[in-house]
Amino acid sequence: MSTSLPSAAIQQSFIGASLNSTVMGTFLMGIYTMFYFGTVYLYRKSSSINVFKIPTKRAMLVNRSRSRQRMVLATITALYLDAVFQIGLQWHALTRAFVANGTTQGDIFVALLVNPVWFAAVNTLSQVLILILADVLLIWRCYFVWNRSVRAILLPGLLLVAEIGLAIAIVVLILVDSSNVTDEGVRVQTLVQLTLFCVSLATSIAATLLIGVRIHSVSKRSRRRFRHVIEIVVQSSAIYSLALIFQVACNVRPVSLADTVYVAYISYSSALTFVIAGLVPTVMVARVCVAPDDNSQLSTNQHVSRLQFQGQSASHNSEVGMSSAGETDVAIILPPPEEKNTA
Repeated sequence: MSTSLPSAAIQQSFIGASLNSTVMGTFLMGIYTMFYFGTVYLYRKSSSINVFKIPTKRAMLVNRSRSRQRMVLATITALYLDAVFQIGLQWHALTRAFVANGTTQGDIFVALLVNPVWFAAVNTLSQVLILILADVLLIWRCYFVWNRSVRAILLPGLLLVAEIGLAIAIVVLILVDSSNVTDEGVRVQTLVQLTLFCVSLATSIAATLLIGVRIHSVSKRSRRRFRHVIEIVVQSSAIYSLALIFQVACNVRPVSLADTVYVAYISYSSALTFVIAGLVPTVMVARVCVAPDDNSQLSTNQHVSRLQFQGQSASHNSEVGMSSAGETDVAIILPPPEEKNTA
């Protein structure tokens, strides 16, 4: 068995990359945990409403806003729990390699390289679920920004459906090819995985552009006030897209264990990508909660949220006019200032 294994230097490099990338991922999860609980606290605090101070005419708006707040909290919580589960899987792999099969360096190498079928399928499903949840949250925001227009989110929605289909295909390929692993099967899995990351990247970019265009078009008279909103969305999407590009680079060419630098890059970038995929939407919510009101608040005569636009007559100069939509909801992105003041 030992004659078929790579050299000791290659084994050490692979084991070191696997161990150190898991430690790095754990450290990043500590940062993620801090941001997650801090974001939940800030979001709950900024969304707390004194019902006795709310006019009757705004009761429906408050109830609708609360349902959206629950959606945001549920999604970022699901992202966090999935990331925790992902770290747990990586530590399980290390425990199996070093504790259960840690007799020799060769045994550790083989245990890290060859995983059980169930582990490969669950690990892959957990990873792609993080990407899907992040894209769902972004598309959901885009849907409300465009006044619940299905037509507006048609492109990112179709890309999301394709993303889900590719995710299912990867898991099925892992289960089907487990009994007879071939070079062709590995090549097909790599191609499908590469396509998945590209589709997720396109989904993120499309939804971000739609959000930015909508906010920009409805706030021409208050562009400076809402500039920071676009900046938050674009910056978050840019970081997320960069993480996906790292994963695309991991699948553009075949992997050789002799190429120790490339193998290490795959280990570290994978640990980084799937933490960032959950962390970025959470940080965006946190940044929105602590955003200054004076840069985005509308006139006191509007009785609307920080990005709750009410289309009315053009004679009302204090309001942002809309050509066709009766109301454009961007309150998903920003909590209403009235809610922050009563917190």
